[in-house]
Amino acid sequence: MSVQPVISRLFWVLAMFLSLLSTARPQSVSSFQSLRFINATSPTNSVTLQPPAGITPYTLELPSALGSNGQVLVNNGSGVVSWTSSLPLALSSITAATTTSSISNSAFNTKWQWDDVIGGSTALTLSSNSGNAASNLQTLVSLSMTGNNNSLSNATSIALNETSVLSAAGPIYGMSVDVRSGTTNYALIVENGLSVLARESGSSGAGDLTVLRPSAGLNIGRSDAYPPFGSLKFTSGTLLTTPQEGAWEYDGKVFYSTITQPNRGVIPSKSFVVLTADNTLTSQTAAQPLFDGGGGSTNGRIVLAEGTYEFECLLYLTSLSGTGSFGFAFGGTATIASQRWGTVGRKIVSGVAITTAAAGSGVMATAADLAIVTANSGTAGCVWITGIIRLSAGGTLIPQISLETAAAAVVMKNSYFMISPLGSSTVTTVGDWK
Repeated sequence: MSVQPVISRLFWVLAMFLSLLSTARPQSVSSFQSLRFINATSPTNSVTLQPPAGITPYTLELPSALGSNGQVLVNNGSGVVSWTSSLPLALSSITAATTTSSISNSAFNTKWQWDDVIGGSTALTLSSNSGNAASNLQTLVSLSMTGNNNSLSNATSIALNETSVLSAAGPIYGMSVDVRSGTTNYALIVENGLSVLARESGSSGAGDLTVLRPSAGLNIGRSDAYPPFGSLKFTSGTLLTTPQEGAWEYDGKVFYSTITQPNRGVIPSKSFVVLTADNTLTSQTAAQPLFDGGGGSTNGRIVLAEGTYEFECLLYLTSLSGTGSFGFAFGGTATIASQRWGTVGRKIVSGVAITTAAAGSGVMATAADLAIVTANSGTAGCVWITGIIRLSAGGTLIPQISLETAAAAVVMKNSYFMISPLGSSTVTTVGDWK
């Protein structure tokens, strides 16, 4: 073989080696190093990889196989890189928007699910610390539905805690609205012409809201559907400094309503017993309950809290003794601070109609058992009693009767006692008294 071809081949190999060195050599030893990949068919086109300045050396271990379409590389924190189809992003890593943001989901839905909320914590809290809160122009959350969804006839809803069951086990609420700051804020406003529906459990037409469309601004479901919770409940608190027309309030003693400002008034809450049958008394002269039989309660007593009460009582009695009178008094464990009551009544011959003015009447201010009719030979009697009683300590209160002459007298059917709270035991006025 000739020497010349061998030398030519050696020069060609040396040239290729130098070419390779030129493509992988450091570009600038004084600043950084990079790795450049040159296009095989177009040497002027290339891709360069270079590290950042001041980098601390580390190693990345590539996956052992090629990932699927759409997958990306993720680092496990130790330099091992793998393929993944998604990149989980914690809420805490989201940067707040610097401008107004709008997210359009088109036909897709968004679901945030908390499978294990730690006891005593809140899954999602939306708060604002705006310095302009006093202007009452801010909206923290706005939930609205438009288009074909803006109708009770469609199965579309905005629900909070929709699968929870109300029970005595703890305070579970479908929705809690609390607005306390500012001067003219309202927790709920029902616009004119619209309705708020509190749906009953097991109502007819379940699943079809058009059947349950309310006929009022607020339609509240039955309390028996969600025991032991009431249909409408007020929490006791301090009354408004200035009564507002149309406002209802509750101070833990009585309910109030204001028809015309500033005249706040008491809303009556009457407790009563009405006999559905005759109640035969024990033949004795000592005071005894009036309503412990004939459909009344077992002991003929009511349990009351401290406060001031108005009451009235209507009695019709037969089988009285032909001598003596009968009296009225309060018994029980409640502490009576004071009382004032008046009576109109008489004792008559049984079967004789009462068509003339009463022969017995009086005004009493004592808890002592007092005669309330004039004694005569009659064996029937009637009396109407009304007054005020103040209890400085709660307990039982027993409307009682005493017979001057013992007899098995009968308290007739539809005799009744009724009592209503007016306020605390020291209440003086309610309303715009001047």
